[in-house]
Amino acid sequence: MPAGKVADTEDQSIDQRLERIENSLSRMEGSKSALELPSPRRTDILEVMVSQAIDDVEEGLSRNMVKRCDMKDPCRDTFTAFLQKNAALLENEVVREAVIITNQDEMNRLRETAPYDKCGRCFDEVERLFGKQVRLMRSMRIYLTTSDIRDEISELPEEWLVDTVLDPIASKYRLQIMKSVSRETRTFSKLSSLTGLRGGNLLFHIEKLNENGLIVQRHDRGDYMITEKGFKVLKGVSDVYQMLEH
Repeated sequence: MPAGKVADTEDQSIDQRLERIENSLSRMEGSKSALELPSPRRTDILEVMVSQAIDDVEEGLSRNMVKRCDMKDPCRDTFTAFLQKNAALLENEVVREAVIITNQDEMNRLRETAPYDKCGRCFDEVERLFGKQVRLMRSMRIYLTTSDIRDEISELPEEWLVDTVLDPIASKYRLQIMKSVSRETRTFSKLSSLTGLRGGNLLFHIEKLNENGLIVQRHDRGDYMITEKGFKVLKGVSDVYQMLEH
């Protein structure tokens, strides 16, 4: 089989394996709320993804670097260290654009110091593996470029956000309620004690959160708990606060 077809077949196999991992991660996130998802399970999956990415590095460099070259071993060590460092970013919750740009610049500087014309083949393989890792980060939504973020902002549904997210949490009492039930279920009397509100005044705020799917009442016990949507909204508020304060 021609070398080009072999490489294409290998790429497809790697892509398929990574796609299966991504689909498993998506199904896991869709089937459980943020509160129910044990962190060790997420950690285990991310470790598998990093391990797979590192295996791809070893396989890709082994197959596609120039075979006869007196610089092959030191270059391979350099390339492996660079790509493993980039693959480790997959374990982060967020990968900053500046980090990817810095890594890209590092790779470009290495290419500029290449002593032979044939070095281009090796650097093309490093570029391919680096691009595959970055695409995986984007598919996991831990890495977004400034352009990606601007596109997402431009597509925000204003009316829906105001009606179902911003307005429901635009009250210190409702934030108090959400913060409280994010830790454990709370009874009406406990929320009353926490907020200082009584009867209909407290019920108004509870119903506002309940109607918009941010909290829910458990019918078997009558106490209140946060929903997956509510937890995500609260986490988003916390992230904004951390960014503004630090």
